Amino acid sequence: MTTTQRLLTLAACLCLAATAASANVLVETDFETTANWYFWDGASVESWAGYSGGSGGNGMIFAGWSTGGGFYQDYANSAVGAMYTFTIQGGPSWDWERTGADIEVYIDFMDSGFNSLYKEFITPDNIGLTDNWALQTVVATSPANTAVVRVGANYTVDPVGTGAYRFDDASLVDTTAIPEPGTLFLMATGAIGLVLRRRRSR
Repeated sequence: MTTTQRLLTLAACLCLAATAASANVLVETDFETTANWYFWDGASVESWAGYSGGSGGNGMIFAGWSTGGGFYQDYANSAVGAMYTFTIQGGPSWDWERTGADIEVYIDFMDSGFNSLYKEFITPDNIGLTDNWALQTVVATSPANTAVVRVGANYTVDPVGTGAYRFDDASLVDTTAIPEPGTLFLMATGAIGLVLRRRRSR
């Protein structure tokens, strides 16, 4: 294999590595099956709750007439100092705004004993806007001793409330700064050009 061929092969490998590093690490992200999701109390999967712009028909709901609930999924392969981005579509349905619900969408970094080391969360800002979906995003960096990254949502409500809040299309991505595949390819092809130029000048 020539030097040029080696460099082209390296460029292709770097592009593939960059793509893999930005892949969604969650399983069953559209809630069509729930074997890898844990949920409790007022949280449940419903066929009518899917995000219309996403894949599949199911979605996770928080029922406003219950006393609370939540759901999560664990990712047990975290590198210390990695930056993670958790995104999920969320939207109220019916009269959820009347429940006075407190919702947290979160990333929770845990040690090997499932003790929380650091938790970053947001409260969805579209509560009260019935049937209005919005992308909920949480970004956080894993601290030392992280063994598990847990992502999900939970809530507490006034049991006299009604309505539902829906979730669908979850994603957890390691967004630690790495060059884009296109940038890596340009760097590699630039190196090829430099090698060829030096060879011609000899």
